[in-house]
Amino acid sequence: MSDISHELRTPITYIKGYASLLMDKKVKPFKQQQLFEIISSEAERLEHLVEDLVTLSRLDEGRVQLQLEEVDLKSLLEKVANRIQSYAEREGYHLSLELEHVRIKGDPRRLTQVLMNLMENAIRYSGREKRIELRLYRHGWQAVIEVEDHGHGISGKELPYIWERFYRVEKSRSRQFGGSGLGLPISRELVELHGGALMYKVMQVRERYFVFIYPY
Repeated sequence: MSDISHELRTPITYIKGYASLLMDKKVKPFKQQQLFEIISSEAERLEHLVEDLVTLSRLDEGRVQLQLEEVDLKSLLEKVANRIQSYAEREGYHLSLELEHVRIKGDPRRLTQVLMNLMENAIRYSGREKRIELRLYRHGWQAVIEVEDHGHGISGKELPYIWERFYRVEKSRSRQFGGSGLGLPISRELVELHGGALMYKVMQVRERYFVFIYPY
């Protein structure tokens, strides 16, 4: 729980600190806008973590019910990219999108939660290149979403455990980059509720997450 506490405190610290700066009348208007953007981004990160904690509790109690509707995945992924863009740019990351038009029957809120988790994970571990690639395409009857980063990847001995709750890869790596250890297991359970699958692969100097969902 100490990891969760740290993840909650980090955005709160940012919000309090930058809100305090905004109260300084000497801050220039252009700087105020930057501070507002940081506060908004950190508030969204905090909201996302709280949503993961609530989802975890509901999954344990069997109370997660999907609100299914027709979902334009291309539009949804573009919205996710826009939501995370300011945080990514502030940290020096570049996002690239290759998205086909694909529609499925799904829960847009839960799919957004999955994609936010995968994108944040990719940004956290993307390595020196700081480049994240998001793809969407059809493969047979499946809708496939790829989230790729250029990080070091996860060692073979740790791969069996990455879907376990609160598991964090390499303690030294986790201390450096943070993370709650909840994003991947929650995402996998939500994808499986959609009748899909979430997979992880390492290819040379890249690591990639695949989301497979059957369109209706």
